[in-house]
Amino acid sequence: MLVYGTMVKPIHALNMTKYITEIKNTHPQSKVIVIDVSLCDEDEIGMITIRNGSIQPSNGIGNNCGEVGEISIRGYVAPRGIKVIDYDTDLCFNSAMAYTIAKGLKEAFR
Repeated sequence: MLVYGTMVKPIHALNMTKYITEIKNTHPQSKVIVIDVSLCDEDEIGMITIRNGSIQPSNGIGNNCGEVGEISIRGYVAPRGIKVIDYDTDLCFNSAMAYTIAKGLKEAFR
């Protein structure tokens, strides 16, 4: 399994087109699993969902990057209706969610 984008070097709205083009050209037969953080109801913060189908990264903050991926994983980190730039998300919380997702993918692809 190849990984594009990390917490240190993320794929985001400004570089997404470049990476998606590279992934499709380099791995045309591969399924793309997209992992993104999302806004949610307060009682969903900390949840992780996995589903078949694409997602629209950055849609929650008003960016339209189009649909990406065949499988989507979302980590819910902040309540809907906030300005993400003003929201103080604990990096340890985000790291723990990323670790949980990575561990689950590692187990699934053993």
